[in-house]
Amino acid sequence: MNNNISWFGIALIVFGALLLLVKTDVLNIDFSQVLWAGLMVLGIGIVVKGFAKDHRGKIFWGTVLFLYSLYFFIHEFEFIQYYHHIFLPSTFLILGIAFLMLFISNTREWALLIPAFFFGGIGAAFLMSEMGYMYYEDVWDVLWHYWPILLIAIGLGIMFKRKSTHPTPPPQAMV
Repeated sequence: MNNNISWFGIALIVFGALLLLVKTDVLNIDFSQVLWAGLMVLGIGIVVKGFAKDHRGKIFWGTVLFLYSLYFFIHEFEFIQYYHHIFLPSTFLILGIAFLMLFISNTREWALLIPAFFFGGIGAAFLMSEMGYMYYEDVWDVLWHYWPILLIAIGLGIMFKRKSTHPTPPPQAMV
């Protein structure tokens, strides 16, 4: 007997039932707010499960799901003023945080800090320019001139990772 419960199936049933109740005017709720809150909880659950089973894909994509859901949840409740042009900088920031979560899951893989800081830095810089703390043109100017540093950092990460994963074997005793 299979005791595995399909949580996705249960979520679809609950989601469908709530949507039906809203569409038939039995419930009067703003369904998008409930949807984004539910997806945030689902994202956190996926991340926790990823950490528990050391599954990197779940950590990364659960973090992405949680942060995008948080982004749209904040938009729905209008906690901050929302502009469509902050979506792309927020995406860079979300990817940076997701790579940082991968690093936290295994701190020996410090090469994950390269995309974490790259995406996070670009996202933070563009968000700061959108909020008026930096000039948009200055951010682009810095990216235009210094993007080769990313290639250097990736190359160094590959070289050092290769050395650490292929240690030299110990010398064998002469018989």
